[in-house]
Amino acid sequence: MQPLWSQVWRHPIKKMHVVYSTILIVLVALFVASSLPKMKEREVETANITLETQHIAILPPHGHTVGRDSLSDHGHHVSAQSIPYITPRDMWVIGMEAKVQGAPSLTLHHGTLFRTDERDLECPTESPRPLVSLAQDQLHTTQMSFEDGYGIFIPEGTPLVLDAMFHNPEPPVGVGGIYENVALQFTLVLAEDTTSSLQPLTYHLLRLSNTPCREYSHSFTVPEKTTGYTFSGTDEVGDASVLSFATTSRIVYWGAHLHGWEGGKQLTVRKNEAVIETFTSNLSVEDPHRFDTPHTETDVVLEVGDTLSIEALYDNPTQNPLRGAMGHLGVYLAPQIDN
Repeated sequence: MQPLWSQVWRHPIKKMHVVYSTILIVLVALFVASSLPKMKEREVETANITLETQHIAILPPHGHTVGRDSLSDHGHHVSAQSIPYITPRDMWVIGMEAKVQGAPSLTLHHGTLFRTDERDLECPTESPRPLVSLAQDQLHTTQMSFEDGYGIFIPEGTPLVLDAMFHNPEPPVGVGGIYENVALQFTLVLAEDTTSSLQPLTYHLLRLSNTPCREYSHSFTVPEKTTGYTFSGTDEVGDASVLSFATTSRIVYWGAHLHGWEGGKQLTVRKNEAVIETFTSNLSVEDPHRFDTPHTETDVVLEVGDTLSIEALYDNPTQNPLRGAMGHLGVYLAPQIDN
């Protein structure tokens, strides 16, 4: 008796059926085998990336008297960083979301994502290059997204570090309380198509300082017993409160940072000598310890030779100079392309 396979193969109809069935099985197998890696690769390409700082085991409160104490004083802040993250591929960041774990968001003074293989564009000797940042008075809106067609390009192999400073003063300045396992998360929202032709954004952080680009100083001093005190930087060359333009550019997103809790009122932005925006820090109606300063989309074009500058307004009715006052403006710039 012949084997069953031999009998089947000798029958013309059965032979044809076996051949077609075999071909179909092979084609399906090849399709599945070729599709799975692509689907997996697609999942990797479109997934957002979340960076998280190391956890602070205990975040204690501290007393803080406005006009006597400063954020920069010992015991008035706690810092944490993430482990370095190396980007596995080219990516376009089109938005970001910040989240504080283990404590109220008000305890975060600021969080900044740094690119550690490049230097700060405003102060090359001071720090790595910041790519995106959110401060305490901006966390009333923990998400930010750019206008369609724009993004921050980060090439494959770029080392990134997330840095956070926490500040937990007791009432009435802050919320106080003891918190455990505190950390900051930044989720980078990525464009689905990594080869898309988005216009690249560059982040610049303008900041006021008595000693610009020295000693990692991002602050200035407000004299005692003053109301309506304004500070617009120094006359030093390279002052980080002024940005000059060698190419025509467009600001598509910006936001200000002030210490409303110690007398910061507003940040004025000038294009050349003309005031183009005023960011006001207001006490939140939701939280008696929180001051809110806007960050939002915008559309400001600056031509070759233009300058962008900032000026902060503070009140200090105390008997002591106010050390550690801040006035920052973060801007996301794109090259201006004529239609």
